[in-house]
Amino acid sequence: MSVTVVDLAPEHEFEYCRCLESWSDEMAEAGDTKSHWLAKMKNEGLGVKLAIEEENGTYAGMIQYYPTSYSPVSTDEKGIWFIHCIWVHGHKKGQGNFQGHGIGTALLNAAEEDIRNRDGLAIAAWGLILPFWMKSRWYLKHGYLRADKDGIRELVIKSLDGRPHSVVWRQAKQRPPARRDDGSLNISMFLNGACPVSSIAYSRLLEATADLPLCPELIDTSCREELEKWQQTDALFIGGREVRLGPPPSKRKIRRAVMRGL
Repeated sequence: MSVTVVDLAPEHEFEYCRCLESWSDEMAEAGDTKSHWLAKMKNEGLGVKLAIEEENGTYAGMIQYYPTSYSPVSTDEKGIWFIHCIWVHGHKKGQGNFQGHGIGTALLNAAEEDIRNRDGLAIAAWGLILPFWMKSRWYLKHGYLRADKDGIRELVIKSLDGRPHSVVWRQAKQRPPARRDDGSLNISMFLNGACPVSSIAYSRLLEATADLPLCPELIDTSCREELEKWQQTDALFIGGREVRLGPPPSKRKIRRAVMRGL
């Protein structure tokens, strides 16, 4: 299998914003949130590499990264970057399964080289400690070190200049109130836009509450002021209780959570 790693170009943007799953009906639920995020982040240092299978021009994988000031990671240092995700298409549907051919390593190497060329000092990334998706131990095999942990999410870091650097997960400073000033149920959606999973949840939230006298609050955490205020990127709170976003909660689950709070 012959694969080329390229920079994101306009002709790739639709597929990129669907995380290489434009064939998926669920991914279509995300709408154009990531497209808006992409338009904004192009001017804020976003880097995207795509792996394209040469024979058929098929999208095989992607990696996206950007400065930590827009990320769920906190650090006092400048020059630290964050890999938001790396994904090699692994479904039989759509493009097919490209995993197990070293594509992830090629994408990671290309991103690291790009960040070095931008005078980056270190790269933070994250993964799960459980062996079913985006495993953090994969990064450890590529020279990354453990930096912080939040539940099953593990934060890792790799120095590019030979000096030690420190990163930690952002810790939410506050939670939205359970009720609004008028006593009605408060629903708050923190949405960064980098991941379609959260956008799918927001789309389902709007559908689940369309017939109710409620107006969910959208907090745009791609805005640095909101990110610094709340110290979290993506989250859904219904009546002061957090609803987990991954995998995207069903419309039924969201509706039940809303009805319990009314």
